Amino acid sequence: MLTILQSFENRLMKLESTVEPVYNETEMLRRRQESILNKFDHSFKVENLLTRSTCFEKGSLLKG
Repeated sequence: MLTILQSFENRLMKLESTVEPVYNETEMLRRRQESILNKFDHSFKVENLLTRSTCFEKGSLLKG
């Protein structure tokens, strides 16, 4: 019985050592994706403000 449990523990440790780098890489990629999306979101907001400002300066801003 002890041999079976030790074998199982060894297999679990091997599985964990295989999965952990993949998990870490996935987390790093998720963070990069989030950062990129935040930068795009910020850029779109700035572009929108610039567009509204330009329209306002030209007197073509419609009142909503």
